[in-house]
Amino acid sequence: MNNLHEFQSAVWAIVENGVLIPKNGKQPIKMAKSDATALPLLFDGSGEKPFGASLIRFTSGEKVDLHTHIGSHILIVTYGQGLLTYFSKEIKLGAGMMYLIPSEVPHAIRALSELVIIAVGNDFRAEGSENRLNLVREDNG
Repeated sequence: MNNLHEFQSAVWAIVENGVLIPKNGKQPIKMAKSDATALPLLFDGSGEKPFGASLIRFTSGEKVDLHTHIGSHILIVTYGQGLLTYFSKEIKLGAGMMYLIPSEVPHAIRALSELVIIAVGNDFRAEGSENRLNLVREDNG
């Protein structure tokens, strides 16, 4: 029997010689509507809106086009560099940064190197689910 209130933990990095080293490389799940791969970390489906966390990895040049999510999420960059498009503004991403994406706000990510992000969100959808995100068509006038 699966107890919804059972303690959960996940390993997303190791410490070697006092240095935090995030889990890099291809992850086991192909993200829907994205070039990224992912590793599920934590999930709580006990409430009205599920809450969860995933490790998401892009190789250099990979991306997820302009999209929205149901539910807000916090993205924590653990490794690499990339660009976040938030509305029409481009923001440089780098290890050690974190940012908040409110529910239904259009955004996109492009990796400039291997890029590893932890995504923590409410109204959480599974990593490979077609319902995790909705692509936004850009209006070309």
